[in-house]
Amino acid sequence: MYSFTKLILTTLCLVGIPVLATAQDSTRREAPAAEMAGHETKLAPVVGDTLTTAVTAQPARATPAATPRNIVETATAAGSFNTFVAALKTAGLTARLEGKGPFTIFAPTDAAFDKLPKRKLDALLNNPTQLRAVLGNHVVAGDLTSAQVAKLTSAKTIDGKTLKIAVKAGKTFVGTAQVTNADITATNGVVHAIDTVLLPN
Repeated sequence: MYSFTKLILTTLCLVGIPVLATAQDSTRREAPAAEMAGHETKLAPVVGDTLTTAVTAQPARATPAATPRNIVETATAAGSFNTFVAALKTAGLTARLEGKGPFTIFAPTDAAFDKLPKRKLDALLNNPTQLRAVLGNHVVAGDLTSAQVAKLTSAKTIDGKTLKIAVKAGKTFVGTAQVTNADITATNGVVHAIDTVLLPN
């Protein structure tokens, strides 16, 4: 009986040794993993990394101030009143409209002059006296904005003639011409573009 019991205990011990060894080995393998889980590796930030580029704020550039221009210079710079400016020179009115003023100019565009028959336009541009009378029909003393013009029914030209003014469907008409571009300001007045040359009656 004793020998049989001893044999069983011996057998159990022999069987338990590999199991214990396996358990210990498993514990050894899991321990580093557990230790690593509690200790994260932290990377120091890289200074001067080529992937990070510092952007230096550039100072804002100042916008150049517009050069002050009188009425003649303003009409010339606009680029759409070339015939009108040439006519002013031919009629000898340039110096007057470059003066103190103020003046309100209803200036026909180049397209407006193109509406005139070529022979009539050429004859007009070659006759300073007649041209002066026509151009005087486009100039009013004072500095009238489009809002002020719209409230009028007429205005006196620098030659003392009456220029009829009307507002139709929200559009301003001066004589037979429509104002197409208003309030082009100058140092000595204002220019309003019109689509038709105002010929004297």
